[in-house]
Parts: sequence; C-alpha cells; structure tokens
Amino acid sequence: TVVARAFTSLQRLHVLVQPLLSTDGALVAMKGKHPEAELLELPSSLDVSITSVCVSQLAAERHIVRIAQGAAA
Repeated sequence: TVVARAFTSLQRLHVLVQPLLSTDGALVAMKGKHPEAELLELPSSLDVSITSVCVSQLAAERHIVRIAQGAAA
C-alpha cells in the first residue's frame, strides 16, 4: 500500500506508484474537493472508494481516495 498526498491527478499518481504496489496493494491518497472529474480519467477496471473526512479546525473539504486493482485485473 502506498499513502500519498495527491500532489497531481489521481490518474498520474496511480501511474507513478504502480511500480511500488504489490498485486494486492492499493494507493491511498488525500484530495481536497471531491475528485469527480479525476475519477473519470481512471480505468474502469480499478476498484475505487472515496471517504469524506473532517479535519479539525479546517473549514475545507477533504477526501480519502483508495484505488486498488479490480477483481477483473
């Protein structure tokens, strides 16, 4: 599993961390606003989940995105 602050698009981040992931590994990234447009760039074969989180004393949106290989991969 690779944990990162999403410093680029989810698609690019996923490509960058691929060499570091085991076959059952996942990318876990923090994004600000809900990344709807970025999710459309990802292959549909990936298993993607998003969790909204509250950060204490921060009045801004934050989301944790988990991307793993789907069952068909």
